[in-house]
Amino acid sequence: MDYIAFEPFPENDALPSPQPSLSIPLKSNIENLGAKLSQFNNLKQFLQLNAADNIEEKVEDSKLAEKYALLSLEQLTKDQKPSDSSSSQDPLARSEALSTRLSRGLNPTFGDASMRELFTRLESKSYEESMDHLVDAGIEGSIARKNLRSQVEAELIKNYASILADYAKPVKVLKTLGERVSALVVSINETKDLLEKDVAATSDLMSEIDALNSEKKSIDLKKSLLVAFRQKFTLNEYEQYVLEYNDINQEFFDALLRAEKINEDCLILLAVDNPKQGRSLLAKNNDLVSKANQKITTFCTRSLSNIYSLNNRERLNTLHMCLDYLSRSPEKLNSVLESFVKTRSASLLDEFSSQINGNNLSDGKSSISDSRPVYFSSHDPVRYIADLLAYVHSIVANEAETVKNLFEGEQDLSQTASKILEQTLGSLAKPIKAEIDRVVSAETRLQTTCQIMTHLELYHLMFNKISDAIGINESIAAAMLLAKEKVELILSNRLAAAKTSNLARLDLSSDLQPPEWIIDFYSDILPVLDTMTSATVFDMPEAEHKKFLELIVDQPISVFEEHLNFESSAFDRRDLVIFKLNFLDLITSKVTPIVLLSLKVAELVLKTKSLRQEAQEIQLQELLRSCSLTDFYNVTNMIFPIDKELLDPSIYQAITENKLFNKEAIAAANEDIQAVLPTALMDSQSTLIKLNNPIDVKEIVTSSFEQFQVFYTLFSAIVTEYLQEPLLSWSSDDVGTMLGIDDSDSYLILE
Repeated sequence: MDYIAFEPFPENDALPSPQPSLSIPLKSNIENLGAKLSQFNNLKQFLQLNAADNIEEKVEDSKLAEKYALLSLEQLTKDQKPSDSSSSQDPLARSEALSTRLSRGLNPTFGDASMRELFTRLESKSYEESMDHLVDAGIEGSIARKNLRSQVEAELIKNYASILADYAKPVKVLKTLGERVSALVVSINETKDLLEKDVAATSDLMSEIDALNSEKKSIDLKKSLLVAFRQKFTLNEYEQYVLEYNDINQEFFDALLRAEKINEDCLILLAVDNPKQGRSLLAKNNDLVSKANQKITTFCTRSLSNIYSLNNRERLNTLHMCLDYLSRSPEKLNSVLESFVKTRSASLLDEFSSQINGNNLSDGKSSISDSRPVYFSSHDPVRYIADLLAYVHSIVANEAETVKNLFEGEQDLSQTASKILEQTLGSLAKPIKAEIDRVVSAETRLQTTCQIMTHLELYHLMFNKISDAIGINESIAAAMLLAKEKVELILSNRLAAAKTSNLARLDLSSDLQPPEWIIDFYSDILPVLDTMTSATVFDMPEAEHKKFLELIVDQPISVFEEHLNFESSAFDRRDLVIFKLNFLDLITSKVTPIVLLSLKVAELVLKTKSLRQEAQEIQLQELLRSCSLTDFYNVTNMIFPIDKELLDPSIYQAITENKLFNKEAIAAANEDIQAVLPTALMDSQSTLIKLNNPIDVKEIVTSSFEQFQVFYTLFSAIVTEYLQEPLLSWSSDDVGTMLGIDDSDSYLILE
């Protein structure tokens, strides 16, 4: 309650300098003052009610307070120092100094919590004292307030005493603990003194122990280095035993891989100042690795040379491990595989030789000795080739199955197996080709050669699906090429024989029928071509296919024409044309059903058409000659070619200048026409009776008669136009009727 007791100032003391106002939350305190002091409102009401009664007392108190204030101001004025005379006379400075001191007493630095607790205590105490005495400005109020202060301080001391009583027991315990700690410190100091004495007494022993510990660490380090060196750069006794004397297994390969790793690590030792130890270790390990590699190579060679021993699954797995290890060294692997390929190739060649020659069939070495040997069918070339190819296919299948079982389950060795199979089967390529070439070369029959060719095509297609039988497939392809050449050679030889044969020339008889050699020629080759389903003959390239078709169609025609030209003196022109037409008709009838010869059929049709036109011209000239119209026909064509679409007599006015164009000659020709035309149809058919194709006969006769009718129509119009007299007795319709031409085929004359 410092704000109640005013602090006196000595007369000689100067007023303190003004102090800044304190940051007390007065606003919140004042606003909440009514809530904190529940009797404050009652006090206000009490004062208001008694204001009238105590107004006189208040006036007196005010005067008394004013008096004390004036005395305080005077005292302050007196207390000013001489040096501050200028400022002592300033009432504003005095007022500020007084305000500072009042603020210290009236505005203590209490927080909200302290202020709340203070007012709570004051509120509880305010009931014990009369409010009038507490707020009295006189002596009684001062005494009441001092008493209230004494009560508050007593209560505060009582509260603090109760709080300190709670700490009495812990303090007592701490004192006891402090005594024990002190005793412990004493014991520690005593023990430390004893230890210092012991250390001083055992200093020599500790030095020796330190020296021994250092030596022990050095020895342990050397030992660990030696152990690490042995583990990294040497094999233990058991590993050496495994590499030298143990069977090949996974443990063997583990030791071998470790030995190889040691060889790599020993290269580091060669780089040190003294490489002697590294050389010694490297030489020892190299010797072990070399022996192990030789052991692996020997095992692989023996196992592969005797495939039947690989029926044991454990031995087969060991072989796989060996080959997998050797795959890291291509040279060693190739050496083992070459040995295996040579062994298998020799076995296959012996078996192949026994099959085609009949040797060593009873020794039980042949894998198919129980089946019928191939050489038993050597008397029949077609069956022999078929059996030979079937036997080769069985060899390929058996060998592929053997190699597949040999490397089954090892994907890393799949390429190795394929390579082995390809090389092994490749050894049969040359013997197979040589045997097929021997049979094909010795064969002279066309049909047999073509049947052999069919078998070769079939097995070529089959072997083409086996990627590992490339060598055999190439041999079959080469044999197919030889067979094709053989077929062409047989055909060429037969044509050459027919070309130089006198019998073939004498076969050109007067009946104008095709010779027998062409019938025999086609009876062999055409059935073979008819059975083919490929786009070309024997799947030949397009150029070779066309060349082969020329051999079948064009060259026989050339041979026949050469024979016919040689014997042309024995036949007239009409017979030669009929002979050629009959020959072409035979070839056309033979090759038309063959799909592969469809292109040649079109060429034959063109050649036949050309010969028909030649035969038509011969028939026309013969009819014109019989009717004495040849000269008139030639003169008319010389003036302007006769065209059935343009029968205009005015074009041929120049014929009147010809000496032959007169009434006498035309009258004589009319008589011949009347004598010849009635029998012309029968005469023409009789001259073409040797022509085999009746369609050709009809077309030749009809076309020649139509041309004659066209000329007769034009010539009759010319005679009537320029001689002014119808010297020809028959009309165009009459001529058409006598020649057997239908009305629809007759040509109308211009009116």
